[in-house]
Amino acid sequence: MIAIEKAYLSRMSPLSIRLREVREKKGFTQAVLAKKAGVQQGTISKIERGKAKALGLDNLEAIARALGVRAKSLLVETPAPKARRKR
Repeated sequence: MIAIEKAYLSRMSPLSIRLREVREKKGFTQAVLAKKAGVQQGTISKIERGKAKALGLDNLEAIARALGVRAKSLLVETPAPKARRKR
């Protein structure tokens, strides 16, 4: 089983941040997302809080599918929007 290790899942990892952002943008509670993905609500909670010890690739892909995004988008930090210059 391929797993994402604890070091990556640590507090404030891109996964923790992006998962919460995307879930809230979709209007899902943790419980709703968990049901759609076929995982425990505690799994979603632990990921978002940076407390997950490991996450199987199969679970990551199921969560991503439930959110309608690619798993990669949950793992990669997105660049902050550039500030516009005042003229």
